[in-house]
Amino acid sequence: MLLGFDFDNTLISYDRLFRRIALDRALIPDTIPPEKNAVRDCLRRQGMEEEWIHLQGEVYGSRILEAAPYPGMETTLTLLSSRRVPMCIVSHKTRTPYRGEPWDLHAAARRWLAQEGF
Repeated sequence: MLLGFDFDNTLISYDRLFRRIALDRALIPDTIPPEKNAVRDCLRRQGMEEEWIHLQGEVYGSRILEAAPYPGMETTLTLLSSRRVPMCIVSHKTRTPYRGEPWDLHAAARRWLAQEGF
C-alpha cells in the first residue's frame, strides 16, 4: 500500500496568503474571511475573474514560500513515517499558470517542500 497526499490544500494552506495579497491590493473588503474560496467568490461576484486568475498564479508561483503548512500536517506525516507507512505526494499542478506570468509552478512547489524539510 502506498498512501498519497495531495499537495494543494492538503499539505499546504493558501487561505491566509490569498486573503493577505487580495487585501494588500484592495481587491476585497476586510470582512472576507481568510479562506481561498471566500476570496475567489468575492472577486467573482465583483466581475474580477481576471484578477482571480492572476492572483492564483502569483500565490502558487512567486509567493508560495509565504504559504503555511496545514495544521497537524507535520505531526501526521512524522507519525506515519515512524510507522514506516509508504507515502508519496501527488499534485494536479500544471507547469505554468493558465494565464499571466509564466511561473514554474512545479519548481515553486518543490521550493516550498524543501523549505518545510521534505
